[in-house]
Amino acid sequence: MAHVENSVVTGVICAHTVTTVFYFLEKSLGKDMARRHIARLLTIFDVAAVNRLVLTGALAIDFDDYEDAVVHEAAVAVDAHAIVTRNGVDFAGATVPIFTPVELLAAIAAL
Repeated sequence: MAHVENSVVTGVICAHTVTTVFYFLEKSLGKDMARRHIARLLTIFDVAAVNRLVLTGALAIDFDDYEDAVVHEAAVAVDAHAIVTRNGVDFAGATVPIFTPVELLAAIAAL
């Protein structure tokens, strides 16, 4: 996140990721803190739309998990250079390069 905040890389998150993060923040920190954290997150990251094109595209690709397929198709729609995930195996059929957070940090350090 610091590399995105410092404009080393551009970060994009899926629209549905924002609502998921809000849900968990609200459960653990309360609504006011969740709102503050989401507001801050939205100043750092761009948001990839999850629209009909993304959702139908996700249905058409061979991913075991539909949510992962949605992330992939949202990344494709914004012409992302990579997807960063802890679950790279879930993106085995991806057409976008997949990095774990550690791999991404190593790639940035190598620049």
